[in-house]
Amino acid sequence: MLAARALCHERWRSAKGAPARPHLQRPRNPIDCASRPRYGYPVERKGEVSESMVFGIGLFRTGNESLTRALCMMGLNAVHWPADMLPRWDRFEIHPLPDVDAIIEGPFVRWHLYAARKWPDAKFIVTTRNKTEWLDSCEAWWAKVPPEGSSWWRRRILWMGTCVFDRELFSAMWDQHYASVRSIQRDPSGRSIPEGSNLLEIDVCSSSSSGLLWDQLATFLDRPAPRDQPFPHLNRREER
Repeated sequence: MLAARALCHERWRSAKGAPARPHLQRPRNPIDCASRPRYGYPVERKGEVSESMVFGIGLFRTGNESLTRALCMMGLNAVHWPADMLPRWDRFEIHPLPDVDAIIEGPFVRWHLYAARKWPDAKFIVTTRNKTEWLDSCEAWWAKVPPEGSSWWRRRILWMGTCVFDRELFSAMWDQHYASVRSIQRDPSGRSIPEGSNLLEIDVCSSSSSGLLWDQLATFLDRPAPRDQPFPHLNRREER
């Protein structure tokens, strides 16, 4: 029902001459990671879920789209909020997609402890930034209330229970989330895991050093990075 309402709203936008939004257009064929529009599309499901999955578990407005593009540039099949994630989340099908190396945002931001227990060899990248700047960014972003029933409306209700920005609520969410994320440093039995082996905190919003960001990802993932190219910075507020 909600998906149908979203499609109806998109047709209404089209009739009014509004530009199409690529994340609501279903492609006929899979496309390569680097050129995928901002929310990604599910890939062909041929294989099994990788035990060494990479999860991006930073909160929204912390550079998740930039991280997705960077992982793609490193040769990973990374997706940011796959197009079919919300319907599967409704059915509690929150497992990752087969043939995907990394999933950024989506339900695992909220269910990161579940993911850490189910896939003990997984790696987690948490994007972060200055908290005050994050709150300011969220306030500006949430000022645009999405149509009821749309994908964005559903995400806000699922995450916060409201579509209205409240600074105290968001501040409490930040504190709770990042305190919980750091508990991934222990496995379910309580055994301490070597620091940095399965969790990387990275600030892609404030850092101006492409070399430092590439070095952090390359070391953590143990794979080469395109250090001759600038680190991507997408979806900045001034660009919206």
